Amino acid sequence: MQRALKTSQKPYSYANFRFSGAFEYSIMLFLFYGKYRKEILEILRLLVAKALSLRTVWGFLLVYTLSTQGLTQLELKAKAEETKSATEDIIEEKLENLKLKRTKDRFYTSASWYGHQFHGRTTANNEVFNKETISAAHKTLPLNTYLLVTNLNNNRQVVVRVNDRGPYVEGRDLDLSEAAARELGGIETGVMNVSYELLKEDS
Repeated sequence: MQRALKTSQKPYSYANFRFSGAFEYSIMLFLFYGKYRKEILEILRLLVAKALSLRTVWGFLLVYTLSTQGLTQLELKAKAEETKSATEDIIEEKLENLKLKRTKDRFYTSASWYGHQFHGRTTANNEVFNKETISAAHKTLPLNTYLLVTNLNNNRQVVVRVNDRGPYVEGRDLDLSEAAARELGGIETGVMNVSYELLKEDS
C-alpha cells in the first residue's frame, strides 16, 4: 500500500512555465551582451509584461528579477559609455585646437598632485606655478611636452603640459597640478594609477 502511494505521487515543479521564442532570444542577448545593447534594453523592458502570462509565481519572480537587475546594469553601462564618448569628443576637440596628435606611445605609472604649497613658485621652465592651471611635472620628459593622461580607475582623461620637474618619489613619474588631478577625479585619493600618452605637433 505504501509503495502504491509513493508511485502515484507526482514530482513537484518549482518553475513550471513555458518558454517562448522571444523570452529565449532575450536571455541569449542578455548573456551575450555586445553590440545589441539597444535591442536588449527594449526586450528586457517587455519581460515584466511577459511575466504576467507565466503560470507560476516562481516564473514571475525569475523574469522580474532578470528584468530589473538587467536593466539597471545595462542602463548604467550605457550611461558610462555615453559619458566616455562625450569625454573623448572633448579631448579630440582640445587636441585639434592645440594642433596636437596622438602617438600611441603610452606609459603606465602612479601619479600624485601638488597644489597650494607650491602655488606661486617658479617652475623648471621659469613659469609661475598656478595650481588652477592644468599642467604637470615629469622627471625626464622635455619641458613643454604635452601628455594625454588617463585615470585607470575611472577612465577620465585630461591633456596636460609638462612645465616642471618631479616627483622625486620612487615609483612615480608624474606629478599633476591640482586642477589636472581634479579633472581626473583624483583629489581625494591623492595617488592615482594612470597611463599617459605622448602627444606631438600635428604638422
